[in-house]
Amino acid sequence: MQNNATPSMFRVDILLVDDRRENLFALEHLLASDELQITSVESGQDALRQVLEKEFALVIMDVQMPGMDGYETAELMRSNSLTKHIPIIFVSAVNKDEHHLFRGYDSGAVDYLFKPIEPKILTSKTRVFVDLYRQRKELERTSLALEHSLQEIRYKDEQLRQKQKLEAIGKLVGGVAHEIRNPLSFMLSHMRRAARSSQFILGYSSTLNDCEKGAEIIDKIATIHDGMEIAIDGANRISKIVQDLSRFARTDRNEKVRMVSVNEVLGKVVNLARHDIRIYAELKEEYASLPPISINESKLFQVFLNLLTNAIHSLKYQEDKKNLISIRSWLKDDIVYVEMADTGCGIPEENLTRIFDPFFTTKDVGEGTGLGLATCFGIVDAYGGNVSVESQVNIGSRFTVSLPVHPSPEE
Repeated sequence: MQNNATPSMFRVDILLVDDRRENLFALEHLLASDELQITSVESGQDALRQVLEKEFALVIMDVQMPGMDGYETAELMRSNSLTKHIPIIFVSAVNKDEHHLFRGYDSGAVDYLFKPIEPKILTSKTRVFVDLYRQRKELERTSLALEHSLQEIRYKDEQLRQKQKLEAIGKLVGGVAHEIRNPLSFMLSHMRRAARSSQFILGYSSTLNDCEKGAEIIDKIATIHDGMEIAIDGANRISKIVQDLSRFARTDRNEKVRMVSVNEVLGKVVNLARHDIRIYAELKEEYASLPPISINESKLFQVFLNLLTNAIHSLKYQEDKKNLISIRSWLKDDIVYVEMADTGCGIPEENLTRIFDPFFTTKDVGEGTGLGLATCFGIVDAYGGNVSVESQVNIGSRFTVSLPVHPSPEE
């Protein structure tokens, strides 16, 4: 063990246990190396304290010690889940018979050294366990790296699936919206004309009352007029849904792109929603200095407004506590981040994987189409970014938008 460690090797901890200081000194001298960090103690109790505080690759322990001997110390180590895997080499000047050897192995020893110790045997056996420890640590690091890589692959795969799903649904939705828009406009036009005509006739109710069955005619026309108004209201709602469908289908980059200040867009969104925010929550804003990004401003406005509206909506059912909406922005590695967090009702865990799916909504019927977050995801993805969410029920939600900083087209 006299060779210097290579730069790539990390120092390995080993523990020496012997009640005689001169024996410890001899072992330390024989094992001295740049690749070993040696800890020496003079009792079993001290050995137990050390193995609970630090990770050792190997314990070299004398069998014959006053008080707690090596066998007892090894048995206690083996009974603890944190220390039972540490290899132990017993050192003994006597007790070479099978009975004592088997007792040592039963106590947890993996090997024996007999005094007087042969230096080459000591260093060879120590190196075996040190190398095994290093290999195990390397395997653990490799396994962890592979797990991280696998998680990243799964994440990217899920993002790709979501993008492909949005693209496929977007094409379908765009066609459906186009087919609905023309007949809907035609229907709305005629219903409005009928409503105006019935309203005009009702203006002559005093004249109609002089006619036979005039009151009945007025009542029928009033019913028609009221029915037209209700139908027009329903058709307008359908028209709004069609607009949302069309907007969802157009999350590509075909609209005008320019260099946009993210913080300025956030300011506009907050100003628009400030009244509703004031009703339900305290607002905390924390904006870092950001470079402009290349994006369509109205699209970015739509993303932030949708997220902020959702945050406000989540607070409507949390009026019994002090609520907070926080918005912050920052820059890291040429990526602009915007976080919107609330202390609202939160999102159930089973819904977290579905909230970006088109038409998925937890709102009451008539309150939402389930396209808002899907549209946000599509817009941000179209500009090379990402939207992520963290949420706990009755604790709140945190949405994070990340967008890359692109050079100005003029550059």
